Amino acid sequence: MNTTEFLKHLVSINSIFPNENELAEFLYQHLIELGFETKKQFISENRFNILAEKGQGDYSYLLYAHTDTVHIYGNWLDDPFKLRIEGDKAIGLGAADMKSGITAIIKAISQFNPQNYKLKVAFGVDEENYSEGAYKLSLTDFVKDIKGVLVPESSLPASKSEKAGSFISIGRKGRAVYLIKIYGKSAHGVEIEKGVNAINQASKLVLLLDDFKTSKSEMGQNSFFVRRIESKSNSLSIPNYAEIEIDCHLVVPENSDSFIIKIKDFIQNLY
Repeated sequence: MNTTEFLKHLVSINSIFPNENELAEFLYQHLIELGFETKKQFISENRFNILAEKGQGDYSYLLYAHTDTVHIYGNWLDDPFKLRIEGDKAIGLGAADMKSGITAIIKAISQFNPQNYKLKVAFGVDEENYSEGAYKLSLTDFVKDIKGVLVPESSLPASKSEKAGSFISIGRKGRAVYLIKIYGKSAHGVEIEKGVNAINQASKLVLLLDDFKTSKSEMGQNSFFVRRIESKSNSLSIPNYAEIEIDCHLVVPENSDSFIIKIKDFIQNLY
């Protein structure tokens, strides 16, 4: 298959998380055919990272991509799993993020033999959800001798810059997902004045989070968004518990520990 046909095939495979298995199996077999020593790192049943390497040496370089895509959102005019080429644009679910990157890796390594070092390739699952695949990969010996990692995924949306996709970004934002638990006070629905509605409190907090100031560095701005808010009452009672989940993208020197301290202080000051 030429490059376009290969990308077309990848897009045709539904790999919306957590259903990466079909695409992962295809890539696993393809890497074996290319002469890579290849193995599966299972995250759960039918979900696995692919770890492959070729060559000999004391150190290695890694090419990394994720196999999953987001779910289908919005009103697609055509089949999301059928690649459409319009000028210099490839349109299809996951075409940019990041099946084009997978295609670039496969085509780059198809006739390449590293000399005096190991070339490693890793395809991970779950990036669009909790990044479980990348996290599990980071805990293995597979990454210990790596001197550099190249991830062929656009670091900037085309809508934000004409330079999107035309440069190499040094470093990427880290990611952390936090769960905020809100406790109210249950009461019968005819005596609401005796209770504290956890849904009301959670809704207020979500709005107040707009005032939470995040820090920035040369790599950019810390950012976050509310990805889930959940609560309910199963009877004629005021709900006494709610959850808010926030998805955060962090730049150095911020990390998951320092960010949680800041957001805890912010919430503490509100109350």
